[in-house]
Amino acid sequence: SVNVQLQDFTLSGNVFSGHIYIKNIAFQKVVNVFYSSAADVWPSNAADQGVTAAFSASISGTNFETWVFSGTIGSAGIRHFYIRYDVSGMSFFDNNGQQNYDV
Repeated sequence: SVNVQLQDFTLSGNVFSGHIYIKNIAFQKVVNVFYSSAADVWPSNAADQGVTAAFSASISGTNFETWVFSGTIGSAGIRHFYIRYDVSGMSFFDNNGQQNYDV
């Protein structure tokens, strides 16, 4: 079963935003979107180029939630991104089948 999945994203000017589906495994969880620069350089510390998502809504009748993210991309720009979902000592990724998502 899928624990984390991108729903959609937009890049409008330098604002990068979107929606993510996650499986509600436990109450305490962290969802981040990490990205590479326009030159496709990944930072040595992923948190240097990341956007933290926030809970939006539970999906009625399921064990899934919608989370939203929105952040300003710096002057280095953005090329690829992936999602990391940390919960109960586990990490789950949506990296588009290990290809990362293109912006």
